Amino acid sequence: MNRIENEYCCDDYDLIMVKISYDNSDRTVIPDSFGGVSGGGLWKFELYKVDGRFEVRNNMFLGVAFYQTGLNDNIRHIRCYGWNSIYKTVYNNVISRFS
Repeated sequence: MNRIENEYCCDDYDLIMVKISYDNSDRTVIPDSFGGVSGGGLWKFELYKVDGRFEVRNNMFLGVAFYQTGLNDNIRHIRCYGWNSIYKTVYNNVISRFS
């Protein structure tokens, strides 16, 4: 199952580790590598099938991806900055440098 596995703080940043499992999954859906997604958003959402089509509900921005681990035992992790890092730490650093 692909999910948030761990959340922790390092200095002023909150970090999120997303577990990507390649066991029992359709390899056509999960990419072999997440190279190139650095700077891409981490989103939480609910997916429903309505009248034969998929519908996204209750989406929420959680963070920004910046690193992928190697594949180990059919699992890799995507490391992300959490929303607190983005909205508080980064914002405050930008304001202090340009004020």
